[in-house]
Formats: sequence, C-alpha cells, structure tokens
Amino acid sequence: MPVRTRGWVAALGASAVLAALAPAIGGAFTGTPAAVKLISMIRAVYSRMPAASWVLTGDIVYCLDYPEGWTYAPHAGCQIPARVTEDDQLSNGHVVRAVGVVTAPSQPTLRYVISPHGWYLAAVGAKCWASFRLPYVSPLYISYPFPGQRVSILSATKSEIVIQALTPKFGLRELDYVDAKTLLEPRTVIFAVTKQKTYSYTYTSLPAKAPPSLATPACAGNAG
Repeated sequence: MPVRTRGWVAALGASAVLAALAPAIGGAFTGTPAAVKLISMIRAVYSRMPAASWVLTGDIVYCLDYPEGWTYAPHAGCQIPARVTEDDQLSNGHVVRAVGVVTAPSQPTLRYVISPHGWYLAAVGAKCWASFRLPYVSPLYISYPFPGQRVSILSATKSEIVIQALTPKFGLRELDYVDAKTLLEPRTVIFAVTKQKTYSYTYTSLPAKAPPSLATPACAGNAG
C-alpha cells in the first residue's frame, strides 16, 4: 500500500484531506482478516529494509506548483505528462529521506530532496535549489489507510497475491501486486475517479538502493 500521503494531500486539497485523514493517521487497516494480516506482514518486511526505490507513471503531470515538481492528474494549469523516479531511505519502515527525479517532454529535468532538513527542488545542473518551508514527518512506506478504506484479497496464486483497497470517500481503488514469496510489492496501480473520469497511476518498484548524497544549497529569494 505505498500510496504517498504527502502526494495525495497535495492533489486532493491540503486542508480538506488533512482534516479527513486526522482520525486515520496511525490507525489500522480494516477489511478482511486475511488482507489485514498480509499488510502487517508486508510492513514487517519493509521495516527491515534500508531503502526502497520506485517509478511512478500514468496520469502524472509535471507541475511546479508543488515542491516535488509533479502531482497527480487532473490539476488545473499542469497538463504535461511526467515520469517520476524516487529513492527512499528507510528506518524501521519509515521514509526518512527521499531523492527524486522528474522528467517530462520538452521540460527541464527536475530533482527534489526531502528530509527532516527541508524540502528542496532544482532543475538538474542548477547551482541553487528552491527551499520550501514545509514540515516533514517521516511517513510509513506502507502507508496509513485513508478514512473509510477497506482492504481485501482479490486473488492469490503461488507466485502473486493481489490486494484491493477501496476508498469510496475519495473515489479511489488501489491494487497491490505482492510477491507471494518475498512479500515485496513490485507493482501498485491506483484508479481515481474525478468528475466522472477515471485516472490511473502505476508505482513500479525497483531494486532497493540508498538515495544519493546531494548538496542542496538554497539561494536567497527562493524560499517557498
């Protein structure tokens, strides 16, 4: 369940989503006992991993309105399709540092760095990074449930288990494809219905590696 809460807060509207998420943060998943138990087992696997990497494709748009340089479609004023790659440093299953790259046709490639030290964004090759005064609370890599979300096992074979998570409140349907042997999640597909149109977003996991060390000097006048 690697939906990045920080991304959905931005995409769905910060104040409304934070208010809705408040009762759920730290809460347990609800649904069939088998699915809830499996998610707990997956979290235990990721709690022992030092890093995780992923690629995000689908209805993702290049968007300088956000400190990561991208967001989920639809978003007014941001129409160019984007591809995001992120390396996450993990500690006990929490993301303590993230380094990402955003690419889009005919646009400068962006790089972002997020950690307790701050949120930074810059075009690749730039000497200065824009610094955003935003708080950072290390999220779980296998994230918290959304309000009203229910999980179930959609299918299971010797090689793959598919978890379905339905969140009617936000029109979200998530499918998590789990390796039955390792309990890692090589792929997650999310469907979101907005104004009677369905958008899809696909997370593809990569071999884990620690985020690169990047100097992020903020330049005067760039603070967000």
